[in-house]
Amino acid sequence: DIVVTTGGVSVGDYDIMAAVMHGLRSGEPDKDPSNEGSGQAGDRLLFNKVAMRPGSPTSAAIVQGKLLLALSGNPGACFVGFELFVRPAILHMQGASREAALPKVMTARLAASYEKGSPHERFVRTRLYVDQGMLH
Repeated sequence: DIVVTTGGVSVGDYDIMAAVMHGLRSGEPDKDPSNEGSGQAGDRLLFNKVAMRPGSPTSAAIVQGKLLLALSGNPGACFVGFELFVRPAILHMQGASREAALPKVMTARLAASYEKGSPHERFVRTRLYVDQGMLH
């Protein structure tokens, strides 16, 4: 039902998943099996790269009727991609509602300043703790 890969999604010589993703058409399923650039009928690119750090080369497609999620090979980026895309997809495929499958959102006070460095969404490893009744 689902194929998850790690690594090979960026722009290096051995990044074969990037080539697979570029070979798929984006958008709606292709009903014409003779269409050459899209593989099997119905194969399609869902998204190729996301505006987040780490994990921007994360991609998704439908290939031979299966969901393909291609995550970064960087361990931190792979973890973020798994939590944001793979875990919710698996939970939803197992019957959880979309809302229940998505990661929980909390509001907390940042305990120390952090320089983002790019306009993209940034995911940073941290820990949550309560101090004087406030989540930090």
